[in-house]
Amino acid sequence: MHKNQAGFVVIVTMLVMAALLGLGLSVANQSTQDAAESGNESESVRVFNAAEAGIEEILADPSNFSGATGDLTDLNDFDGSAIRYRVMPNDSLQTYLLQGGTATIDLPGGANGATIFQWDTDADCNDAALLIALYYDDGSPKVKYEGVNPACDTDKVAGFAEAISASSPYRNKHIITIPSTELKMIRIKSLLAATNLAVTGGFDDPQYHTVRSEATGPDGVTRTIEVAKTIEVPPAILDYAVYSGASITKN
Repeated sequence: MHKNQAGFVVIVTMLVMAALLGLGLSVANQSTQDAAESGNESESVRVFNAAEAGIEEILADPSNFSGATGDLTDLNDFDGSAIRYRVMPNDSLQTYLLQGGTATIDLPGGANGATIFQWDTDADCNDAALLIALYYDDGSPKVKYEGVNPACDTDKVAGFAEAISASSPYRNKHIITIPSTELKMIRIKSLLAATNLAVTGGFDDPQYHTVRSEATGPDGVTRTIEVAKTIEVPPAILDYAVYSGASITKN
């Protein structure tokens, strides 16, 4: 009887030890995985910071936005990470305008052909109207205004032309044919409502740049950041001085 009890105790003890051993191995394995994941996360953060440093360095140097940009090239070395970048010019404009907001097309090199303005509407057809100012310089600076109402049946601005219907994702379209390279700037103001706006045309000058920075760490982790840099233009109040050569005087 005592021998049977002793054998039973030995078996139970062995089972308990096996269970404890299994639990210990599981905890150790989990700790190893947690450490590995923590290391990967830390590496990811470092590489992301390296890509962000690349963006900051590109944006800080205006020479990066002049002329052709070429393919991705080595930029520098940050915390052991290799950083590559690319600056891509875009000769069209895509933006969102708040009600009363203004967008600018800067054209120091002029423009030729048709300029196409497209903008959208909401489900209730609360469309924006556009007030378009065209700034010319043919030796005698001048500005021409065009007002365009949305194509759908909504509130309209008296005296404005009416847009034509556009295809998705936009509902409204207006085309201005520009026969001369004397056009130097276009300003577009959104009236009545906010809107998404796209402007395309025969522009020789980029309207914004897409800046891409990609960093790869020593462990092969890669992170990429992409931002859009718009052109710098004077505020609307300075347009008269810029294109007439005269001064602005406050009375």
